[in-house]
Amino acid sequence: FLFLIVTMADKEKLVAADVQANPEGGQAPPSVKEVEKKLDPNAPPAESKVVLIRKLLAEHVFVQHLLLVPVIITLSYYISSIIIWPIFIGISLYFSIRALENSKKHIYDTVIESFAEDEISDIQEVAWLNQLVTKYWCSCVPALVKPHIDRVSATLADNKPPFVHRFEIGKWTLGKRGPRFQQIRTSREPDSSKYVLDGELIFTPDLSLELRIEPIKLVVVKILLTNVVFKGRLRIRFNLNNEVPNASIVSVCFVGDPQIAFAIRPMGSVDMLSLPKVYDWINETIMNAIKPLMVWPQKLQFTLGQGEVVSEHLIEAPITDIAIIDTNELTEPPGYLIVEKVLTGALPANINLGNNGRELYLTYRRDPVGEPITKLAVVCPSNGDVVPEGFTMIEKTPAGLSANLNEGTKGPAMFLCYSKAPGTPITGLSLINLKNKVIYNNDYTRLDITPSGKIANLNTGTKGNTTFLAYRGGCKSNFGYEIECKDTERGYLHVELIEGDNIKAADVCGTSDPYCVFTVGEEGAKKLPKQTSSIIDCTLNPVWNESFVFEANRTDILTINMYDKDQIGSDDFLGRIQIKLDTLVMGKTVEQWISLQLTSKGFLHLKFTAINFGLPTDSPVAALVPLECQGSTGLLSKFGAPVKHVGGKMGLGNSGGIVRHKPKRPTREVKAEAKAKEPGEEYIALTGHVEKLPTKNVLVGINQGWQRRWLVLDGHKLSYCRSSKDSVSNALGSIGLKNATIESDETDNEYTFTIVTSAKTLDCKTTTEDEFLEWFHAIKTNIHVSGKAKGRFDFSESEVIETDVEEPQTDSAKE
Repeated sequence: FLFLIVTMADKEKLVAADVQANPEGGQAPPSVKEVEKKLDPNAPPAESKVVLIRKLLAEHVFVQHLLLVPVIITLSYYISSIIIWPIFIGISLYFSIRALENSKKHIYDTVIESFAEDEISDIQEVAWLNQLVTKYWCSCVPALVKPHIDRVSATLADNKPPFVHRFEIGKWTLGKRGPRFQQIRTSREPDSSKYVLDGELIFTPDLSLELRIEPIKLVVVKILLTNVVFKGRLRIRFNLNNEVPNASIVSVCFVGDPQIAFAIRPMGSVDMLSLPKVYDWINETIMNAIKPLMVWPQKLQFTLGQGEVVSEHLIEAPITDIAIIDTNELTEPPGYLIVEKVLTGALPANINLGNNGRELYLTYRRDPVGEPITKLAVVCPSNGDVVPEGFTMIEKTPAGLSANLNEGTKGPAMFLCYSKAPGTPITGLSLINLKNKVIYNNDYTRLDITPSGKIANLNTGTKGNTTFLAYRGGCKSNFGYEIECKDTERGYLHVELIEGDNIKAADVCGTSDPYCVFTVGEEGAKKLPKQTSSIIDCTLNPVWNESFVFEANRTDILTINMYDKDQIGSDDFLGRIQIKLDTLVMGKTVEQWISLQLTSKGFLHLKFTAINFGLPTDSPVAALVPLECQGSTGLLSKFGAPVKHVGGKMGLGNSGGIVRHKPKRPTREVKAEAKAKEPGEEYIALTGHVEKLPTKNVLVGINQGWQRRWLVLDGHKLSYCRSSKDSVSNALGSIGLKNATIESDETDNEYTFTIVTSAKTLDCKTTTEDEFLEWFHAIKTNIHVSGKAKGRFDFSESEVIETDVEEPQTDSAKE
């Protein structure tokens, strides 16, 4: 009771002090609760007297004894038994021991928390670290840095302007002066197998690096890069293990943009730096090449001792938590992995890459005791998307910033959602950026459809690169979760336009600017909704990697029209494909090359998926058969009957312009067939027009391009003339096929082949598939036969003439 009276007296003093300091003109003084609320608005409500008494009894053993002694005396008076006092002593000991245990546990927990809160001071002696760096700088570091120098060289080559033939790194040396750390600190990591060290770095090496620039072929300009200065906060992470030297995997990165300065000067008599804006361009190119490699969250990884760099993203363990982080936060949450690179590519996994939005990255954690994430979704509320039932939307970053994937841009708000409902756990996350050609990893599924059936491009409505989320494991759905099939006759159709091959040249420069228009609907229907692909400039082999989603019926027809974009006048027609959807199997993907119709050449590489409609899932998957397209193809149809294409040739007819579909194949399949075909056993004679590259350039550094020549193949000799009127005796040149080889690059989308001999190399190209197969087989056969034929100085052992030893002859015999 004395404790309660003192507590109440202290509260009354606070009230009196508040009234004296802030008199309110005769108003009634505030109560104790009002004063407490005013002192701390966020404080919890005051405890009641009963709670205070219980806490007093629980925490003070002396008060317990004071209450128990009167009870014991009373019981002894009425019961008159000696056993009451031993019971009292036992109860007292029990409560005393329990109180001591609670006190000791409280002290222990407080000490542990104080240890956890302790941080090493930022200002430390780092002479030991600088000594180690200096010791191993010349002996070990160059071998570790070489792969990353090669990567920077490749980045410079990829980012070179079109007017430069080659831009790469030549000779380089790190010098003998290593970096110096000013101060270091360590941060806590929940994983005891990792050790993180942050340090303030000043690096002024005596580095020498040579840049090789070829404005035109064989004309090399060398530039020396010196006086390099790095200054910034460097983060070094060690992966600890039991192998020598116990920290086999090391990653290094700058936290925040470092201050990088360098000087460049010309080498030799050609001073290219004096040209306008060349110095600024080289400076910007080098900075753009270094930043994506060394600034957090990007990092350089290398090995020490017997370790091996293995990506932690490849671990097959369930993901339990996902977060979106801003690079301004300068670190990922403890225990989280950050997705630094896009899937199968070297681009940074910045969600807003290509626009001026905030740099956002995806992070995730694998908690052994947490519930796994099994489903994902990308929602765009302004497009009518709602968060699916049972999903959680990520609205904030760990630092409390907005997790809008389009934050900082003019695009609509988009958010990532996840669910932990029962199902197959997701074991990996990544991004797919379509800026460059993508080599798809079949272990990952691309999430490219929102719950409302829109394209789930994370940069929707912005100028950024087309980017999609990809995940490993889970339900293998383009939605990120399973879609209920309500009607097998109607649902979502997913079409992927991957690439084109050998399309028609519609421009005078010999190329086209192709794009595709997609429509889905009943046969003969008009004014159908359209979706259009992007325009690929100046190419005959476009690469799109774009997705389209339609609501379709099984009886609908998918129509794809390809056009060449023209700045003046109407766009040129390049071909059409029509596909009926009644043979698609629900949830199964059909991937195939289909030839364009109503034109003389061209193919499209497409994928079709009926997501929640179509034939039963246990039905066999078959290739789609294109329909015969009908329609006019150009100006000639305006003056008479429509144009008719049969077998790739154009003519006029009266049959309504029906195209007889003739299956064609991509060039890579044709080349593979030509290589696999066995050569013949007899010489083949062949003549015809073939395009050929000059074996010698008249002007150094200038390629004269393909030249049409008349080739004559006769036995072991291949001659080329200016025209068919010239005889072999007046040929421009010839090559012998004995011990020669014939090759063809399958990655090239033209019908090209190369003949290599000891004297020269001949590059040739045909215009059609049949011509390529005929010439390739004929030359291959003649090379094979000439290799078996014997030359004038080739003798076998059986052909060597044996002679007897000559005996001495007499004079008469000699006569």
